[in-house]
Amino acid sequence: MKRKTWPPKILNKKETLEYIKKTGCSIGRFGDGEVSLMTMIGIGFQRPSWRLRKELIEITKENDPSFLVCIPIAITDSSDFVASSQKWWKANLRLMGVIWKHYFSSGNSYGDAQITRPWLNTQSDSIANMCFSMLSDEWEGKDVVLIEGTKSRIGVGNDFLKKAKSVKRILGPTTNAYSRIDQIEEKAKSFPKDTLFLLALGPTATVLAYRLHKAGYRALDIGHMDIEYEWWKMRATTKVPVKNKFVNEAGGYKTLVEKDIDDSYKKEIICTIE
Repeated sequence: MKRKTWPPKILNKKETLEYIKKTGCSIGRFGDGEVSLMTMIGIGFQRPSWRLRKELIEITKENDPSFLVCIPIAITDSSDFVASSQKWWKANLRLMGVIWKHYFSSGNSYGDAQITRPWLNTQSDSIANMCFSMLSDEWEGKDVVLIEGTKSRIGVGNDFLKKAKSVKRILGPTTNAYSRIDQIEEKAKSFPKDTLFLLALGPTATVLAYRLHKAGYRALDIGHMDIEYEWWKMRATTKVPVKNKFVNEAGGYKTLVEKDIDDSYKKEIICTIE
């Protein structure tokens, strides 16, 4: 096998956001969960499958300027992170470093996947404010379709989506969403091509962003960004529950999420795919 270079070139947060703004690209994000699934190791809310593994690996080979593959800058530089996050990433690299190197050590340039996790890892107001402000500019004045879990409720109870012209929602399964990816994709493709898709559905969002991009849409895999926004407003220093939202990293499976929610949210739901 031809020797690959290491470390790969990863744009910092500002460079990543500026690239997204300049090019109007779609983005797909890889974190420790996606890498685990690429080795057929399941994660809490998604069981592994060979098909999912194949699709994730296919995306890592992408070299299309209009689709930005994003990986955590922490695998090469965690100097902006708080001590506990630095420690976590050092442990992850000891365990999974060879996998990161195998799939992401080519000559390609990557964006920073952690533009959607700007607060808890850094505890920096300036970094968080930059990421939330610049990325939310991407949906200013646009018709947005959110593809999220049934209890994610992105933008509910906050002003995260205030810049959007309109918001509609396709709700997918809270767990093992990949098992319904074909149905979700089919529904998404019924929308006009100028629709902006915002995806928050775990590793399924990474694959779906790529599929929609290939179909001529623009899709942004925003992951936990709404939850990070909530934590930023709360000044949280650890992963804590958020009222009426499913937070898998903060005991989400044990947290009671109320069924009753405001009417404006209900009116935005186009369909629910369980």
